[in-house]
Amino acid sequence: APKAKAAVAQKAAKASPQLRWLASQLGELEAQRDSGPPWLIDPHGWHIAQLQELQKHLESGTLTDLPQELREGVAPKLRVLEEFYDDREMYQEVLKSLRAEAAPEGPYQRAASSEEALSAVALLQAWSETTPQGISKLKKLLTAHEASAEVQEVGITRLGGLLAELKGEKPGASTQGLAAALLFPIVAAGMARFPRDAGVQRVGCS
Repeated sequence: APKAKAAVAQKAAKASPQLRWLASQLGELEAQRDSGPPWLIDPHGWHIAQLQELQKHLESGTLTDLPQELREGVAPKLRVLEEFYDDREMYQEVLKSLRAEAAPEGPYQRAASSEEALSAVALLQAWSETTPQGISKLKKLLTAHEASAEVQEVGITRLGGLLAELKGEKPGASTQGLAAALLFPIVAAGMARFPRDAGVQRVGCS
């Protein structure tokens, strides 16, 4: 454990100022979403997904700096007021060009799933663990196969199925993992990974 903590600390020390700032904003937004009023779940979850996309670009080097306008736009999200201004346009100038550069030419075609991804699909189709720990495992499985659109689609579909199975029943300790605060970031992340995949977008919006 001490070695793992030291490795994390070393990685954080080497991170650029932009990445450190972004990690700080993500941490605060996630804390507010998890402990704040229910109406914060949707807007904060959406903004978290956008910041995570920017984080990936910074880590890969396709983005080297964050505009000051964006920094100033994110800051008010951390001051939760009764009149919350949900500005969703501030990311567009940065992300639009990055997405255009990353988008392949021609019509989108879903890549075939690997054997490992197909094994994950089978696990997800039969998923029944609805405790917070169980949903955390499902999230890790989707993250481990983030390059597979099929895994994302099946995982999000199964979450919807688990919610449907719970309908009409009294929530208990075994189903606390199906809270919106836990599910929304998983769905948003899956959709952000495949913005051009109709299957992923359809199940994410349903």
